[in-house]
Amino acid sequence: MSKGEILKKYGVVITTPIDYKFYNRIDTVNEIMFCVLEFHHNLYRAKALVDGIKIVLNDPGDDEANFYTNSFEVARITKTKTDFYGNSDAYDKDQSISSDLTIPTTDFLVIAQAWLDYLLKSPSTPAGPPYPPTTS
Repeated sequence: MSKGEILKKYGVVITTPIDYKFYNRIDTVNEIMFCVLEFHHNLYRAKALVDGIKIVLNDPGDDEANFYTNSFEVARITKTKTDFYGNSDAYDKDQSISSDLTIPTTDFLVIAQAWLDYLLKSPSTPAGPPYPPTTS
């Protein structure tokens, strides 16, 4: 599936609102995925998310990573799938609970990379702390 098809499948729309030019926005078909991506709104966090996904996909020693938000969502990333949970407390207590959304990790990487690419080009993007460049 192409990048455009993946973004369309998950209803991903990335914009800088005309009436609020100092804010980048990403929308998706799922509120929890939106919250995880929106939490990674600056270059530091967006690069950390993309790099974390790539490590899980490419490093034989790292089988999973969890990304938490301040509003209690969590994305559990494994080599094959990414599970999104709307209640990190419940997930932390019982990691066998059903996720609110599951998508292929390769699809989530495409979405996270599209978000990072947009942030890199947007003059509205806050840099955050220094972070090394994302590797391909």
